[in-house]
Amino acid sequence: MNIKATIKIFILLLFATACKENPQMHITNLRCEQQVDPIGLDIPKPRLSWVLESNHRGAKQTAFQIMVSSSLKKLNSNTGDIWDSKKIVSNQTFQIEYKGEKLLSEMEYYWKMRVWDEHGIESDWTETSSWEMGLINQSDWSAEWINDGGNVAGNREGLYADHPAPLFRRDFNLTKKIKKARLYITGVGYYEATINGVRVGDHLLDPGWVKLKVEAPAGTRIKIRFGELLYENGTLNVMTSVAGQIKGENGDGTLRGGAFSPDTAWQSDTYITSGNGIEFCGIGWALAHPLLLLELYQYYGDVSLIKEQYETARKWFELVISENDLIITHGLSDHESLAPIPSPEMVTPLYYQSAVMMSELAKIIDREEDVSKYENLSKEIKEAYLEKFLDKGDGRFAPYTQGSQSFAVYTGITPKNEIKNAVSELVKNIEDHDGHLTTGIYGTKYSLDVLSKYGYAEIASKMVSQKGFPGWDYMLTNGATTLWETWEFSDNTYSHNHPMFGSVSEWFYKWVAGIQADSSAIGFDKITIRPQMHRTRAIS
Repeated sequence: MNIKATIKIFILLLFATACKENPQMHITNLRCEQQVDPIGLDIPKPRLSWVLESNHRGAKQTAFQIMVSSSLKKLNSNTGDIWDSKKIVSNQTFQIEYKGEKLLSEMEYYWKMRVWDEHGIESDWTETSSWEMGLINQSDWSAEWINDGGNVAGNREGLYADHPAPLFRRDFNLTKKIKKARLYITGVGYYEATINGVRVGDHLLDPGWVKLKVEAPAGTRIKIRFGELLYENGTLNVMTSVAGQIKGENGDGTLRGGAFSPDTAWQSDTYITSGNGIEFCGIGWALAHPLLLLELYQYYGDVSLIKEQYETARKWFELVISENDLIITHGLSDHESLAPIPSPEMVTPLYYQSAVMMSELAKIIDREEDVSKYENLSKEIKEAYLEKFLDKGDGRFAPYTQGSQSFAVYTGITPKNEIKNAVSELVKNIEDHDGHLTTGIYGTKYSLDVLSKYGYAEIASKMVSQKGFPGWDYMLTNGATTLWETWEFSDNTYSHNHPMFGSVSEWFYKWVAGIQADSSAIGFDKITIRPQMHRTRAIS
C-alpha cells in the first residue's frame, strides 16, 4: 500500500471516528411565548423557542421539526394531529410561529421538537412541553365586574383616599371530583387570589396593567394624567411629571415654555376612540415606538411585532410629515441638557433618524413603496440640515455643543468625511468643560457611544467617573439612591426616581464589557465582542 492510500484511509478513519464520537446536540429551555408551559394564552398563533447546547466547537442547527398534539398519548406515538411541521431547513431557534390547526379556547396542547446539526445528524426528540389557551373569543367572557359597593364615580378625591383593599369571598360546593380547574380573573389595579386560604399561583402584582374598555362615540378624547406623588388631600400631584419643566412664568412675566405654551405642561396620555387620531409629545419622545420595534427585532428576531405595529408607526410618522417641513421648528430633544437645545438644530437629526428607521421597518415586512418614500425623505432632511447647520470642513454643528456634535454623529446624519472632525469637536468641548458632560437624556447616551466607537473610550470612562457637578458621582455624593431627572438636586419639583441618564448602564455592557449585537443581527445571531477596559476611579 502506498503512502497516499495510507493517508486517505487514515483521514477517513479519523472522520468516521469523529462522527461516531460527536455528541448529539442537546435541546433545552423549550418555551412558548417566552414562557415555560404557559396557561391562559390569548394569541392565535403562539411562537415557540428553544436553546441548543453542545460541547464541541462550531456546532449549529441546520434544520428542525416541531410536533404539536391534542393529547400526550398522540404526541408520544409521534402523531402531530394539530401540527407537524416536518423537517424545516433553518437555523432559527427563536419565535417560530405556530402554523397548525386553529387553536381553541381553554384547550391544552402538547409539543416536542428535534433538530439536525451541521453534519446532518438528527437529535433525539425533546421532552414534552405544553401550553394552554385562555379565553380567546369575546363570547367566551361571561363574567361581570364586581366592587365593594362604594360609589367613587365622580368623586375624584375618593379615588385616592386611604382605605384598605376590599376582600371578596364566594363559597361554592363541588358536586363531582375535579380533575383540573382554571380561574380566569383580573382586577382594576392589583389582586391576590386564594382558594381555601391557599394563594393561587406565584405571581406578584398581577395583573400589573389593566386594559380599560370605554364605550364612547368615535372621536371621543379620553385623557389620563400622571404624577409621582399625592397632595395631602389625596389628589394627584401632577407637578412631579410636568413635560419639559414648563411650569408658570419666567421672572419677566413671559411663559416659561415660550409663546403659545400652556402655563403648566401636564403629562398626560390622550386616547381617541375608534382610532380616528394620534397625539404625540414631539418626535424625540415618540420615536421610541419604531426604535423599540427595530431593537426587539435585532435582539429577539421578533417580526410579528413589526407586522402588528407598523401601521401605528406609519400613521404617526405621516402625521409628523404633514405638520413639518424638512427642518423641525419645535419639540423636545435633549431634555435637561445644561447647554442650549434649540429645536431646529437638535430635533431635525431625530426626524432624520425616524425616517431611516421607518424605511428599515418597511423593508423588513416588504413594504417597498414605503421603503423608497422614507429613504428619499431621509436624504432630503439630511441635505437641508447639513446646508443650514454644518460648518463644512470643520465638522462643527450648530449650536456647537456636546449635544449637537453627538446628535449629528450618532444619528448618522454626519457625512463620512466630516465624522473625524465632528468627534474631535465633541472631545474638545468635553475638555473645555474640565472633562464634564453638559448633555441631557439623549446627548448623554449619544456622547458615550460616539466616544467609545471612534477611539475615545478613555475619555468616556473618565467622564462617567468624574467627580463634582454634573455627573453620577454628584448624585451619589448628595444621597441619591435612584437616578434623578436632572443633574442638579431638586427639592420636590423634579423627579428623584427617573430613567434619565440610565443609558450609562447600557454603555457598561456595550462598550466596557464590549458585548453588542452586530448591526446586521437578527435575533442576536451575530455578536461583536470588543471590550474597552480603562483604569478609572470606581464609583461606590
